[in-house]
Parts: sequence; C-alpha cells; structure tokens
Amino acid sequence: MAGDGGRYLKARYIVVWNNDRHEVLEDGYLGVAGSSVVGFGKTLPSGDAPVEDLGDALIIPGFVNIHCHPSGVAPIHKSYFEDTGSMFFYQSILYDHEFALKYTDADAVDVARSALAALLLSGCTTVVDPGSSISPQVADLAGEMGLRAYVAFPYRAGLFYTEDGHSLVYPLDEAAGMERLAAAVELAERYNGSYDGRVGALLGPTMTTTCTPSVLKETRKAADQLGIGITIHAAEGLTEFQECIRRYGKTPIGLLADTGLLGPDLIVAHAAFVSGHSRVRYPGNDDLRLLADTQSTVAHCPWVFVLRGFAVESYPRYLSEGINVGIGTDAFNLDYLQEMRWACGVGKIAERSCFVATARDAFDSATIAGAKALGRSDIGRLAPGSKADLVSFRLDSFEMSPVRDPIRNLVYCGTRHSVDQVYVEGRCLVKDGRLLGLEEAPLIRRLKEVGTGAWSHAGAGDRTGKTIDQLSPPSLPQCQADNWQGKVG
Repeated sequence: MAGDGGRYLKARYIVVWNNDRHEVLEDGYLGVAGSSVVGFGKTLPSGDAPVEDLGDALIIPGFVNIHCHPSGVAPIHKSYFEDTGSMFFYQSILYDHEFALKYTDADAVDVARSALAALLLSGCTTVVDPGSSISPQVADLAGEMGLRAYVAFPYRAGLFYTEDGHSLVYPLDEAAGMERLAAAVELAERYNGSYDGRVGALLGPTMTTTCTPSVLKETRKAADQLGIGITIHAAEGLTEFQECIRRYGKTPIGLLADTGLLGPDLIVAHAAFVSGHSRVRYPGNDDLRLLADTQSTVAHCPWVFVLRGFAVESYPRYLSEGINVGIGTDAFNLDYLQEMRWACGVGKIAERSCFVATARDAFDSATIAGAKALGRSDIGRLAPGSKADLVSFRLDSFEMSPVRDPIRNLVYCGTRHSVDQVYVEGRCLVKDGRLLGLEEAPLIRRLKEVGTGAWSHAGAGDRTGKTIDQLSPPSLPQCQADNWQGKVG
C-alpha cells in the first residue's frame, strides 16, 4: 500500500465504489494512506502495513448532509415546535412561533458546537449549513472539530413580520440586500478552502420572498466569479408559494429559473411546494422539469414537513424525473439515519408502493447525490483516490442483527447509536461511539441551559406576550398532588 503511515481496515461488509456504483465487498479490506483511500479488495497486496480488524462491522462512506441548521439554534426548538403551529399560515411555525425564542450569539455558538457533535456521531462527515449571524464561528467550529463543512453566508433584502397573526408584511430594501451580499462575498472569500480545504463557503440568499430578483441575479454573478455554490430556501411553504405567485406571477422555482439561480451548483432546500403538488392547486410539471433540466439539487428533509402534516410529492417522483436529491436533517433531528428512514417511509406512502423510495435510493441520496451537489467526486464514495471520509457501524446489536442486506439494515433499523467509528480524511474523530477530544456531558449541560433560558423568556419575544406554555401547550398537565396510599417498607 502506498504512502507512509497507511493501514488496512477489515470488516464483514465494506461499501465500495466500483463499476460507477456502490457495491458491497464482503469480508474484505479497505486501504487508507494519509487522507485518502488507496484501494480495496478481498485479499491484501504485498507489504507490511498494519491491519485493523473491525470484526462484525459495516464500513460505508461518510454521509453528506446537505441541509442542517446547527447555527440557527434549531436544537432548542425541540419540545417546542412539535404538535403546534399557526392555523393562519398553513400550520407553519416559521412566521410567528420562530421569533418568540431569544438567545445571544454566545448561546448560539454553544448550541452549534453541540449540534455539530451530534451530527458527527450520526455519521455525517460533511455538513452544509445555510447559515446565520454566526456563520463565521460555525465555520471555525467545524474546522477545529475536524469536520468537512460548507457554510453559507446568508443575506436578504428584508425580513417578513406579522402584526395581526394572520397576514405578512415584507419590508424589502434592495440596496441593503446588495450591501449584505457584498459582505457575504467577503466572508466567503475568507473562508472558502480554509482548514486545509475541509471548510468551503457558499452564498446563501435566505428565501425567495426575502430577496428581490435583482439580489438573486447578482448572487448568480458573484457565485460564478468566486467559483462557489449557492443554497437557498425555496418552495418551502404554501405562504411562500402564494406570495411568489402574487408578487411575480411565478412559482418559487420559476423565480429561481428566471433569475438564473438554477444550476448544478445550486442546492434548493426544500423544493416541496412545486407545480403539481396537491396542496398548491397549481397544475403541471414545469417546476420538476426545470430542476431536472438545470441539474439543480434538492435538499430533501422529510421529518420537518411530517411535523407540519405535509409531504414532498414525492421523493420517488423527483428521482424518476432525474432530479439530484440529497438528504438533510434541517432542524433538530440530529440523527441522519432517522432522516433517511423517513425519506423512504414517506416516499412509499406518497406513491402507495413498497417498491419505491428504497434503501438504496436513500443511501445514494445520502452519499453520492450530496457529493454531486457540492461538485465533489472524492467524497460520498470509497474508491482509490477518494477522501478517507468513512463510518463504521457495529452489526452485533439488537437493531442491526441479523444481517442479510446491510444497506436495508442500516436504513430501516440503524440509529446513531449503531455508529462505532467516524473518520474524516483518515483522521478518527469518533471511536467506540464516543467523540475523541470533546466531552459530551458539558455540551449537553450547556444545551439544556440555553434551551431553558430561551423558553423562560419566550413571553418577551412573542408579539402578543404569550408564555412558552401558551405558545406550545405541554402534552400532559403538571401534577401538584401528594397521593400516597401507604408507606414503602
């Protein structure tokens, strides 16, 4: 095996890239030298490099999570956003509930550190963050932790607000949007390729309805000049769809096409409400054709829509149309395997077929589709010359055993607790299911502190002064009684 310090990893199953596809190598070896994979096989080549036998394990390429919000303090939305929403905004929490929670940038950085750690523990070796006010700090966090990350530097011409709880106002300032774009370009130039190339930058116009068409057109020009990608929230909600139709006479995807944003370097989160979706009552297949013809990528995050009672229609249909679909965790689901499982389950229900939205589809979306979205052929696969970004899973557990098809077991039964080791560029960041060089307990304690503080101040942040329990009533009432029927012992 070429290279100093190289080694071989042996496992019961290794998912390798062969014949332009993922294949399962059983009882084989994976060669790693430095930051790269040098090859694989059933037998070892001559040489005296050490062999690490992982035993009853599955080795796969690291997951490429193309849409997550570690910097948006999404984890503290846990136990707040579920089972609630606004009836006036189609059950969304984006336009009202979202702004009630208050926290500092220091809080957000601590939450981001916890979120990145949790994503790493679930097998994500590459993450794409659409960004927030602390995007530079998140880029530094990811770089220092050893992750591969693409961090967007977001901007907008204005932010919506509601005065009455049932209508939205969009005070857009195009000049301010252009200034914010220029600031984002400066940050992107500073961070792109940092941390030995592991951290990349994207431009992040936040939404179709918070950016003017001119800002979107200038975004395309800037991205082309910098040679970096773009990510944007689009076709995310019914309110956004209707606003685009009212304002521009175009669907959100149509607006992206008209402003030149669509293309192989664009990640569209979430592209759910497109022409032909049963909820929008806007017929046709134009939006899916536009996405496919321009080779744009859709970041599919099924769980966040399930919580709102909606679904993409549908993951299998997007794939059959030829759209590149990757998978993201979006908000506070920090177990990537669960998100893959929901993609399959919801896709099967939407198409009323057990033969679609397969484990293989989800695995491809989580690996090679995510890599394609980032213009990378050296991640999302294990082949000679690819980066040694890999994850090993224990198979000797109740959820993973017995194994006939390791990919089905992984997608339909695995959890982040099945993760044993995680490597980025050949460096081990997780071993025996534990983070190396980072203690979990302090991260979790700080996460609790930030959440408790944000919840307790929700009344001050809500436009109507509602408390957290009024905004999101508890599932069960508090018990205040002593009800002893006798003594113990």
